[in-house]
Amino acid sequence: MKLNEQSSADPEPLTETLELRENEIPASLASRLAAMNGAGSAREFCRDFFLDFVKIAAGDDEELRRFSVFCGANLADLRRNAIRRSAEGWIELNGQSLSSFASRRTRMRMCLACAREDMATLPHLSPDAAIACRLDTIAGMIRTCHRHDLSFVQIADKDTMGEHRGDYSLAVSDAWELMSEYEFTVSRRAPSDAEIYFIGRIGILPGIPCPLLDAMEMGMAARVCQTLGVYAEKGPKGKQSGLNEDELQSVMQTGYSIVAAGEEGLRKMVQTQHANMVRPGRELGAARLLGKLRHLLQISMGRDLDPLRQLIVDIISELEPLGPDDPKVFGVSPVKRHWHTLESASRTYGLSARTILGDLKRSGTFGVRKGARTGDHKISACTLEALYRSRDALLGQVRLFELTGIRNRYLSAFEEAGLIGRAGRHGEKRYSALFRRGAVDDLIDRINGVAPTVSEAPSPDYVTLVDAYLESDWTLPEVLMKIVNEEVAAVQLPGLPMFDALLVDLFSLKRLHPFFGKDHMSVEEVAELLAIGETAVSRLAHHQILPFARTRSGLRHSRLRRSILREHALEFAKRYITVAEIWRAGIPMIKVRKWLDSLGLRRVPFPPDVRCTFYLRNEVEPQLPNWTREFRSPD
Repeated sequence: MKLNEQSSADPEPLTETLELRENEIPASLASRLAAMNGAGSAREFCRDFFLDFVKIAAGDDEELRRFSVFCGANLADLRRNAIRRSAEGWIELNGQSLSSFASRRTRMRMCLACAREDMATLPHLSPDAAIACRLDTIAGMIRTCHRHDLSFVQIADKDTMGEHRGDYSLAVSDAWELMSEYEFTVSRRAPSDAEIYFIGRIGILPGIPCPLLDAMEMGMAARVCQTLGVYAEKGPKGKQSGLNEDELQSVMQTGYSIVAAGEEGLRKMVQTQHANMVRPGRELGAARLLGKLRHLLQISMGRDLDPLRQLIVDIISELEPLGPDDPKVFGVSPVKRHWHTLESASRTYGLSARTILGDLKRSGTFGVRKGARTGDHKISACTLEALYRSRDALLGQVRLFELTGIRNRYLSAFEEAGLIGRAGRHGEKRYSALFRRGAVDDLIDRINGVAPTVSEAPSPDYVTLVDAYLESDWTLPEVLMKIVNEEVAAVQLPGLPMFDALLVDLFSLKRLHPFFGKDHMSVEEVAELLAIGETAVSRLAHHQILPFARTRSGLRHSRLRRSILREHALEFAKRYITVAEIWRAGIPMIKVRKWLDSLGLRRVPFPPDVRCTFYLRNEVEPQLPNWTREFRSPD
């Protein structure tokens, strides 16, 4: 039988074999079997049994099947733990791509605690046959054993492995005598969240989702974490070279915590560096702000970094003038513009720089900051949108006055009438209220719909909005609602802002008042009539026991005060009697209630806050002549 025919057949199973340890790679098991059987190397041992060690180390499915028959190990476990060669310079660990540069195939590492446990389970074997090489030691970004919270130690490199790459037992055999020296290089530490994430990606621990990293191959994900960590801890000019293993673990954890927090984590990182670097009159472009981080974002391989690039460019656009119409940064453009230069604002709105600056000054809004060059400005895009575009744009009070003529003193009346509402403030100073352009446009359209434009007033009865308020018994919000609801006629004069152009039919407005042409009394007059306090009358009016309306005393600038119809006041006086009036009939105040209670008369159940006791007059007055001497005082 020829050699190639023999090699295609399944090998005979070994009589004495070794158990595949947890997460042990197939090449490690083959190397340990070679050491147990005294072979010179794993390659020679496999060749003697018509197996190809290189294919086993490369994760070839068919060769792993034959090796499973040979050593008795579970085929599914062998395939799961195999290091597969996927392309030139790339390998796969349990389905996760990893560049050969980021792997530790030729720079073998181990956990000393795991090695001691392996020796303890097989004390009759030599260390090279007992100690396994596990899958997590192959990934260069994993520096800590999650089982024992100890750092890995490197026991071999490319030079010491030589032509026996993948023959891990030879490396263990050469390094065993130096184990006592390796003890001094071990650090006791728990694996970082970043390491737990990468251990989960190769299937040893439950996976932890991280959307920004999941789409990247493991080496690139590790590089992103490490670079972001150096940027956050050491600034834009920070370097990774010269960092020891503990420092590399620290910066990788910092970078991972930033990426795991997603957009907010990246925003906080960039904003912190921006705050540290920004100076008055200093321009900060993307290159200067990001420093060495830009070398990572400029990598052109694949599109795995595009989501990260997009987020960072969007965050930079929140801090510096950068928009979709500017040249791309790292191959992407920001989704939205937050800041304008005068050049970009002129390009966007089709206005000259001088016009834009003038509008900003007249509007009283903020968001302008001078740049390094004379005439260069950093202008809030929101501010410009508020001036020039969209129903959702924000207008300051100055701009509102320019469009409608509404002065600050009358603004609350329009708000109370529900015709306009504030959308916020841009500061704590006076005239800092903001309004939606859409709401302002709706107000103007609403007034235009009920008040047509005429060349002159239809009659002398038409007066301005302010005069209609001051000369009638209505409040300004009530006058506005009468106009909007078309209860009173109104027109507008051309060439004036809406508020100044509006004319109202004063006579028709007065006729709408419920007390128009009726005799009414002030609160003071009603209090004198009923012989009670003004406060009690006001409370009776508040509860509509005495219906009221607000009127003026007759003077143009007099205040609106509560008034009550004379007929209602007289009717109330005719129906109810107070304790004070009973006292004036000659009954001592201390005896009044006792006498009324003895007659079974009960007070009128007005609300408690009226604080004035009333009885029905038709029940009390017939009893007054029956006042007997037994209730009178002895004198």
